[in-house]
Amino acid sequence: MFMDRKEIFSRQRLDGLWRLASSVLSDTEEAKDVVQDVMMKVCVSPAPIINVDSYLVRAVVNTCIDRIRKRDRVSELVSDVISESRIESFDDREIVRYAISRLPERQRIAVHLKDIEGYTTEEVAGMMEIEENHLRTILCRARKAMRDIIEKELYGEVQLR
Repeated sequence: MFMDRKEIFSRQRLDGLWRLASSVLSDTEEAKDVVQDVMMKVCVSPAPIINVDSYLVRAVVNTCIDRIRKRDRVSELVSDVISESRIESFDDREIVRYAISRLPERQRIAVHLKDIEGYTTEEVAGMMEIEENHLRTILCRARKAMRDIIEKELYGEVQLR
């Protein structure tokens, strides 16, 4: 089913794309630029878009990756997320955001789409262009890594399970 270009610009869709870009880039202002760039490309593209959500997610992720590569500072982005002095003042949301930001890019994208944006496993696998079983493996490893990050980096060796 083809969608009218005007329907693509719903507030809910734009907010979700911004959150995804923010998660990938760890920079809310740059995330706004990415979403704006992607939406401009959609406006001028003559080709019909069949699966709007998949197309937009893929375009946002690819644009984020391009920006990260251009900056050539991937490790700096991850380490600059917080300063060590703020760790004690985190609430639960900030702890989860911090743990997600420390994940490798592919795991970060999968967790964001599945657990934060609420897409189904099938939808996320399609957006990431991988098999569902592979996505489940990525998610399992990402969640374990997040648990380890929270336990070791934020709480020392305290077990949270």
